[in-house]
Amino acid sequence: MVPAANADEIAQDQADAAEGTAPDLTEPAVESATADDGVSEELERQQADADAANEPETIDPNPNTDATEDAEPLTGVAQPEQLEDDVPEDVFPAPDAEAPTDLRVNHLSYATAADRGALNFSWTHQVSATQTAYRVVVYARADQSAPVFTSTEVTSSDQTSVVVPGLVEVLADNQLYYWQVTVRYDDGTTRTSARSPFVTAVGSQWASTGSVWSSTEAVSTLVRGKVILPTTAEKVILSATALDTEVAKRHVFAVSVNGAEIGVGPTRRAGTTLYYNAYDITDAVIEGENVVGLMSYTQAASSGVLMQVTAYYSDGTSGILYNSARDTAATEVRPMDAVLYGGSGASIGTSYYTELAQNTNAAAFPFTWQDPGAFGTGSGWTAPAIGTAFSAYTLAPSIVENTVRSEVTPTSATKNSDGSWTIAFDREIIGDIRLRVTAPSRTAIRIQLGEELAAGKARSAMRTGNNYDETWTFRGTDVTWTGSSLKAFRYVTLSSMPGVTTSADVLARVRGVQTSIPTTLDGAFNSDSELLNRIAQLGGYSLSASIIDTYTDSVTRERRPYEGDLLITQALSYAWTRDDMAVRNTWNWLVANPSQYTEYRLMAAIGVHEDYLRTADSAYAAAAYPKVKALVEDAIQLDVTSGLVSSQNGRVDLVDWPRTEMPGYDISNTRYKTVINLFAVAAYESLSDLATVAGNTADAAAYGDKAVALRASILSTLYDSAQRGFSDGLTSSRTLVKHYAVQNNYVALALGVYSDQSMAEALAESTARAGAQQSGSIYMAYFLYRGLYRSGNGEVAISLLTKTNTDTRTYNAVLSTLGATISPEAWSPSTKPNMTYSHPWGSGGPIALVEATGGVTPTSAGYKTADVAIQELAIGSVSTTAVTPRGPVTTSADRNGAVRTLTIDVPSGIQPRLVIDGVGKADAVVLDGTLVRVDGSTATGEGDRLYLQTTAGTHTITLTDTLTVTVSSGQSTATAQGGEKAALYAIGGLDSVQVDVAAAGIGIQLSAADASGRWGNAAASGERATAPSNAAIAQVKASLTGKGAAQHTVRYRVLSPQLGWTGWASDGAAVGVVVTGGRISAVQLEIVPAGTAAPLCESGRPAVTATASRGDLLTIRRGGTYYFRNTLTSGVADRVIAYGRASDAVLMGDWDGDGVDTLAVRRRGTYYIKNSISGGQADRVIVYGRASDQVLVGDW
Repeated sequence: MVPAANADEIAQDQADAAEGTAPDLTEPAVESATADDGVSEELERQQADADAANEPETIDPNPNTDATEDAEPLTGVAQPEQLEDDVPEDVFPAPDAEAPTDLRVNHLSYATAADRGALNFSWTHQVSATQTAYRVVVYARADQSAPVFTSTEVTSSDQTSVVVPGLVEVLADNQLYYWQVTVRYDDGTTRTSARSPFVTAVGSQWASTGSVWSSTEAVSTLVRGKVILPTTAEKVILSATALDTEVAKRHVFAVSVNGAEIGVGPTRRAGTTLYYNAYDITDAVIEGENVVGLMSYTQAASSGVLMQVTAYYSDGTSGILYNSARDTAATEVRPMDAVLYGGSGASIGTSYYTELAQNTNAAAFPFTWQDPGAFGTGSGWTAPAIGTAFSAYTLAPSIVENTVRSEVTPTSATKNSDGSWTIAFDREIIGDIRLRVTAPSRTAIRIQLGEELAAGKARSAMRTGNNYDETWTFRGTDVTWTGSSLKAFRYVTLSSMPGVTTSADVLARVRGVQTSIPTTLDGAFNSDSELLNRIAQLGGYSLSASIIDTYTDSVTRERRPYEGDLLITQALSYAWTRDDMAVRNTWNWLVANPSQYTEYRLMAAIGVHEDYLRTADSAYAAAAYPKVKALVEDAIQLDVTSGLVSSQNGRVDLVDWPRTEMPGYDISNTRYKTVINLFAVAAYESLSDLATVAGNTADAAAYGDKAVALRASILSTLYDSAQRGFSDGLTSSRTLVKHYAVQNNYVALALGVYSDQSMAEALAESTARAGAQQSGSIYMAYFLYRGLYRSGNGEVAISLLTKTNTDTRTYNAVLSTLGATISPEAWSPSTKPNMTYSHPWGSGGPIALVEATGGVTPTSAGYKTADVAIQELAIGSVSTTAVTPRGPVTTSADRNGAVRTLTIDVPSGIQPRLVIDGVGKADAVVLDGTLVRVDGSTATGEGDRLYLQTTAGTHTITLTDTLTVTVSSGQSTATAQGGEKAALYAIGGLDSVQVDVAAAGIGIQLSAADASGRWGNAAASGERATAPSNAAIAQVKASLTGKGAAQHTVRYRVLSPQLGWTGWASDGAAVGVVVTGGRISAVQLEIVPAGTAAPLCESGRPAVTATASRGDLLTIRRGGTYYFRNTLTSGVADRVIAYGRASDAVLMGDWDGDGVDTLAVRRRGTYYIKNSISGGQADRVIVYGRASDQVLVGDW
């Protein structure tokens, strides 16, 4: 029931709407924090000035635009419920559960505007077999039996960015198609995927490219079009664009169909390239009349929108149902300045951009503007003004997934002493809010949003200079209004919210609205360290909350993409998701709008090269090469005398930011900066590879040579071995600067510019010694952590990441002290007072953590070959999922004492090399049950890093840490490591035994006894075990202690002059010679993973060693064959027999009492006895005892 309103209220609503006024609920604004220092502010301003020169002309809002429609109190929604783009299920199910899946066109799972001149296809495998060939087939419709195109079968393992020759000539612009791939595998099988839809770009099929806007000057409009769908369509696509994204530096419109919001757009313009987005609206339209609409805001002097709707029918036909400029009779426009923004001119922006505050009169908004049948009704609507705003631009399809808005539920609501309510969300939101309000009379609600709290309220006057303080006016029952801005906030304070008395009331009526590309975080990290899990989650949410068509530094202060920010976000994106195109789109924007910073321009080449390694998209790499080459050549110049580079053409060397993070660094007088030169090496290496892809062999060789020469100059000129680090650089007179900022070392490690492992360890030494990031911003943390892990210093990185104190430069402080839920711009406001809490460049720690514990780095384009990193975490267990275009790579690592068990699953199509850190050369490494030899074929070693070449599929690797066991007596010692045995021989017998165990978490208790069975005191590791009264030792026993004891077994045997080597005893059992005068002359001991089978006899060694009687002679056992000698002389065997199996235990004894020893073999608890030295069947078989029993032979 809608409550009635009196005439005075209605009149006031109409007057407010017309004049753009609203009740003044504002309070004196809290002064925003200033920038960190004058230099920092000035450099930021320089970049803003440089950007401003390329920004479009702006206009002010017109407060007198029409808003005189009778504002009846309504029950309704101003921003209807969202309908996200959805990829419908294929008409036919996949014919084979093991068929290729994750089909993509131009790297999108559902490309609704694919440039047919640049089509590429990708897929992943569900089987372990290797692809040997493929065939691509294209159909016009989902159920069409005859294809429009069938490729030849191509013999190739390519499965990413596959280009199909001849296809472009067959396909048409603005058409719907379906494709599938048939793959042949090396096991002889073929498998065919399900069909997957894609739509080609509009291209030449725009019915008109005229711009539509209000005939009166306005910054905000509603544009609606009437679309008649004659019959059910298989697909309906709405293509839309607008000018201009570059004034407010955000989307221009929200697009809706029949009251259902589809998304926002368009993708940000890059120079003269104007992108349009294509939305699948099939599920939103009905047969008959439909209304499509754009709610737009832009202060560009040249404004306009364009819409076109195309329907595709199951019979193969299609038609353009509507074009906003062609079908002017079916298009209506209504200016909305007064309703949506009022007349105050207040901005939520900063000095970098203007975005009007939404001082909105929702009571005057035409809620039914998109209802089917609404077209042609209501006042204030006019025919569109058709312009030529788009003629100065090239229309191009957006290459990214569409951005949408989704609801987020708050977690708490608290009533303040003044009656206002403060609402908190679990994590920061990038977007706006939605309110559902019941207000019987006209009510103005003050809305304050902020990233922080101040005195219990949202701090709307933010550190960044933004002021998120607006007023929304309501009248009616359950009226829902959604803000359309782009803000970063976690807290909301509402003043004068009507109809709520409890927290539950408030929570039911407030929602956050997240603006982002819907993305699945396919990457994963989980460990038994809560802190590490939180750090990883910080990275994942930083990505999912920030992913829009064009990544910016933040949506708060600048809203500008930066190359340094993107290089970090690129790594973050690749670690967590398959949505790679937002990264590429942002590089495209930056190539068209490069920043002023020297190393940032170099990063463009590095980033585009990373894109190529990720996607194997050679067409894109070749096209981008000349553009990024020009940026590099513009930014730096080579000094022939020093062999180093420096900036040129007015470029600004950044090094780190803010300057307060660079104590002692003389920016002005350091001409040839080390950090700039380090990035130049990486840029030259990237250009060399990109030139090869582009077919420019001369450039490829030249840049390769430049990289080698520059690397050599850096190492010879700028590295100081005494300081164990790099100098800041050279002065203009080429004098070495005697200052050594740690940032130089961080970047060198990250980019791999060091001569060898010893230098890498030297560069990491100061950080290890300090136990912290000594200096540098949170931006620089990316290079520190990546450098530590990639250089084999992972133990240093993990020690920093797991620090639980609140030192400023730790991620625990970011999470616990700052309370950040998106990576922040700075470590704390003390280092950058104008910081924001939504700045993904602070994600260096989370990125390195995920990359190092299961991350996959392509070593050839498209991950045909790749390194899989498994580094030491010093924690019990960790599992990860890494995202690649060929499918996920999963790893798990469990540590039990000294044993690590690693499991890895690599999808078909990737040839992996495992990179395992923390592996000593003497460690036992077992791959799928086979001991790995570090011999250069399967595995190679470098320090404590093992490179293990393997194959796709599932593998298990067991690593046993080095266990140094020393058994000693007197001056004699013997040392064994990792699965080997320590043995000590003493003439005349042992009178003491000492075992030293060098393994974390493992101790030992060793005891010795004399021939009468008297035991001495137990000795720990490093202590001597003796028999009572220092008598000769006849027996020993040992057991393990410590936290690693349960995962290990200690086993041992002794050598008796009378009996030779005994069998193996373990874990506290006694072994020895219990006879009068018995003694032992050697002990052999090893510590192995629990469950490891004990050897019964070692091939090639004496089966029995006896020296008690002059009649005893030698016999050699080799497997199941025995070689007897009748004299103690060299020569060939006097007799050779075969008896038993190689795995049998062998016993010697006079079994029949004839005075001659013969053989018996033990097979578990069964004994096969021979009464003569011969082969053949046993003379006697008995069963006695258990397989685990120790056996002694004697004349009892």
